[in-house]
Amino acid sequence: MPIWGLKRPSDIKMADMLKVHNNLGKKTPYAANRLTETVSVMFKQSIVLGYLPTGDQSPTFGMRYHKERSRRDKLNASAMPRLREALDAYPKIH
Repeated sequence: MPIWGLKRPSDIKMADMLKVHNNLGKKTPYAANRLTETVSVMFKQSIVLGYLPTGDQSPTFGMRYHKERSRRDKLNASAMPRLREALDAYPKIH
């Protein structure tokens, strides 16, 4: 990630991850949480594959995620004409 510059993965600490997570989370908490999950998996795999020492921990270890609300959009009768219009406008693949 550009924000970490040329830091080696073993030099990235939780404070670095928290800074990125909190800055991104101000506008897009969902994206911040997904990024944190991705970094966590990357570090775990780096340990499994031997790129990082076994004793190292992910800089995401113990981090708290931003609160998320479930988004359940339902298609209602008033949206059907707009959906039909969008589908009709979509190029047909033959």
